[in-house]
Amino acid sequence: MQGVPEFGRDVAQLLGGGVLLLALLGLRQRRRMALVKVLAAQAAMLAAAIAWQGSVRDEPGLYVAALLAFGLRAVLVPAALRRLALSHGLPPTAATNPALGPGMMLALAVAAVGAAAMVAQTADVGSGAALSREDLALALAVTLLGLLGMAARRDGIGQATGLMGVESGVILAAASAAGMPMLIGILVALTAMTALALATVHLRHQLDEALATPKRRVEE
Repeated sequence: MQGVPEFGRDVAQLLGGGVLLLALLGLRQRRRMALVKVLAAQAAMLAAAIAWQGSVRDEPGLYVAALLAFGLRAVLVPAALRRLALSHGLPPTAATNPALGPGMMLALAVAAVGAAAMVAQTADVGSGAALSREDLALALAVTLLGLLGMAARRDGIGQATGLMGVESGVILAAASAAGMPMLIGILVALTAMTALALATVHLRHQLDEALATPKRRVEE
């Protein structure tokens, strides 16, 4: 982050570390509503990281991006996830139906974070680069953990939360990059992708219900 004071970089990386920590915490959740709460907290932390970047760089556009990140990803999407779960008849304590056990999930998560750190260390990042190695490592680790969350869960809602994790990594990298244009457009486009994924999950559930109704009638 060229031109940013050392204290500003430290706080930015601390906030990025918070986003990463919440991504790790999300992988450990076995209940859907608990996972949604962690997802909302991660989005709020991401919004704080974007706002801090706006503060240290004196870029008002990043404040707008932070408000959008909070409103869309910390409030609107989690509310949609809760409503979707209730419309599917899932209780708050319903499990996320993971494909991997806790031990294997933890091992893969540690491997993903280690791989992100190794890639960042070998990246050709000069003193004038828009993104530092530390910022790159954090953003890449969050993205990889999101991919792991998508792969490790069988249900559509769990996979949608993993997609949001991937998007959070991309947004974190874009916010950390000095002079990164169109952050608001990137944020809105990625959130729209999540909304499309949730709509697809809902339509698939409705289709499954419609196909199952005649079968239940025949069995009766």
